[in-house]
Amino acid sequence: MKAPDSPIPPFSHSPTHKLGRLLIVDDEPELMTTLCTTLAERGYETVGFSSGHEALEVLKEQEFDVLLTDLMMPEMDGITLLRAALDPDPNLVGIVMTGHGTVQTAVDAMKVGAFDYVLKPFKLNTLLPVIARALDVRRLRLENLQLRETTAIYELSMAVALTLDMNTILHKGADAAMQGCKADEVSIMLPMRAGTELYVAITRGENREHLLGYHMSIGQGALLVTPMQVARFMSAVANGGVLWKPRLVQRIERPEQGVVFRDPGQVNGHVELSPVVWALIRDGLWAVVNEWGTGGAAKIPGLDVAGKTGTAQTMANSKSERGEDHAWFAAFAPVRDPQAVVVVLVERGGHGGEAAAPIARKIFNAIFYEKVAMAGFPG
Repeated sequence: MKAPDSPIPPFSHSPTHKLGRLLIVDDEPELMTTLCTTLAERGYETVGFSSGHEALEVLKEQEFDVLLTDLMMPEMDGITLLRAALDPDPNLVGIVMTGHGTVQTAVDAMKVGAFDYVLKPFKLNTLLPVIARALDVRRLRLENLQLRETTAIYELSMAVALTLDMNTILHKGADAAMQGCKADEVSIMLPMRAGTELYVAITRGENREHLLGYHMSIGQGALLVTPMQVARFMSAVANGGVLWKPRLVQRIERPEQGVVFRDPGQVNGHVELSPVVWALIRDGLWAVVNEWGTGGAAKIPGLDVAGKTGTAQTMANSKSERGEDHAWFAAFAPVRDPQAVVVVLVERGGHGGEAAAPIARKIFNAIFYEKVAMAGFPG
């Protein structure tokens, strides 16, 4: 027997000619099951939950046409569920089921986005017309969305066809991207005359005007960084985006006085990426050292090191074998519990994997001497 808050498997399938996808939420398992069964027999694809939290998790992964939810439920009521459900899908149509004593609350639910409500107890012939109208509204919303996207593309194509003003074309392109992708932010970057950098020509979104004119190198273009800047950013990769202000001394201790100075550290920035992206970056850096990458010279048995090699050219068409390139290696360890970042820059050392990575290996060996030594003893 399935737990009440798990989806009802028989109603998760799609009928041959489905009328629409319905998500049904009611804390009374018997009523929820009956609705799923009856509406599935009428040609709807139904999924049922007795918990609003469980329903929200499914809404993040799947798309539904109509949310049919009870109003009064423990933990999360129907209004809260509907408000949260409209975040991932603003075109979702909500129907609220309520008892006679909570009609005003149902009206309040309509104010936050519910399409309609039905009073309990109700008969199927009362519910079916409401669902049919809700599906019509859903189709109209999606058609309007497609129309807006088509209009944006049409306006962009007309701008390209009828004007020679590049600025107008860029603005229309940014507007079309915002509408077509439902984006909060858009930037268009154009190449500089030398062809080695891009600059932000157009931007959309709240508080993004300061990005206009911002330059970014293309590929391995000119980029000036210090070892301290690289170490600061590598630490952000290790910890998930937190940028710490560099410091030379953490604390000072005296035998007779103990700790006389302590610097707790200061956060002065964040790099906003999703946890999934950070995990992918860390996995890739680990592979650079431990699997197929150029950082194999920093691999240490018993210590997971993640890092990246680099070769910085000092002039156009420079050659490492002629001593014209700087060698870089930036890494952190251990991967799952980062404690140290090491950055090695060997001036005119050539390739990072050959000159800088072996030095980093020796530094990590010194920092984690006990951990590395224990790895050599089985058991």
